[in-house]
Amino acid sequence: MKAVRCIDGRMQLCDVPAPVPGDGQVLVSVASAGICSSDLHMARLGLLDPQVTVGHEIAGRLLDGTPVVVEPVTPCGQECAFCDGGDYNLCPTSVRQVLGIGADGGMAEYVAADVAGIVPLGGIGDGVRDASLVEPLAVGVHGLRLANPGAGGGRVLVIGGGALGLCAAAAARHDGAEVAVLARHDAQRAAADRIGAGEVGDGRYDLVVDAAGTPEALAEAARRARRGGTLLLLANYWGTDIVLPGGSVMFKELRILTGIMYGRGPSGRDIEAAAAVLEANPDVARALVTHRFPLDAVDEAFAAAARRAEGAIKVVLDPTAS
Repeated sequence: MKAVRCIDGRMQLCDVPAPVPGDGQVLVSVASAGICSSDLHMARLGLLDPQVTVGHEIAGRLLDGTPVVVEPVTPCGQECAFCDGGDYNLCPTSVRQVLGIGADGGMAEYVAADVAGIVPLGGIGDGVRDASLVEPLAVGVHGLRLANPGAGGGRVLVIGGGALGLCAAAAARHDGAEVAVLARHDAQRAAADRIGAGEVGDGRYDLVVDAAGTPEALAEAARRARRGGTLLLLANYWGTDIVLPGGSVMFKELRILTGIMYGRGPSGRDIEAAAAVLEANPDVARALVTHRFPLDAVDEAFAAAARRAEGAIKVVLDPTAS
């Protein structure tokens, strides 16, 4: 079958054997696989195994036709305090097995996935071609669950208008918050407006989400946060130091939280909640998915994903397209 792997720092289309599901796994026919900024960074830094198919944002269908999202990180299945408590995103074993990084992922015609990671999409149906967006939505859902913005008010600012930031904004809007997005590019601002996230207003915010990952973004986040507010760091910093503006953080007594991937909370799995966000708000996919390519156009797809200034937000590979 066709699959995308990172060889010599470049994403390439390869012919590989079709996966054979093991115990506790099912075969998924992939309908959409999103390109994450993490894929771009890991390729640049040489962190991707050339023998592993990339892609952790995955949606498709089971062999009986059921539309599903695949959660790429699942509990390790061992006696593990992290996994038992729902924090399988912090389990070293689970993290090493993430689809698209430690095991074959979804930029392929088929992927073998753990049954525990399958999320049926009864409310999406034909929208499964956009449902790979559920994975980045789950990152936003997870961070918001940790921050619990409802406890301190409902005014949320997201700094960074890429897919991660817009997904966090969509999740916050779904929760009923007043949301604004501070974005760099026109296409990002237009997408924020479409999902109901307005322009940055006067006053301070109860929760400020850093989805940009730069010292400048963190300084702006601390400036925009109210006294006693919360900074939620969702961006990946890729080996660089996190530099916080000491004065604003200390004198405002800001709470600093970080969020990575997703897990399970008192109300269930974050990825299930993210699927519910997309099912209830299909305009989110229409606003964020800006490009769609077949697997054969992998070079063009990754080049487009790197050109945010030209309007790319979420680029999706569709193995069913030709």
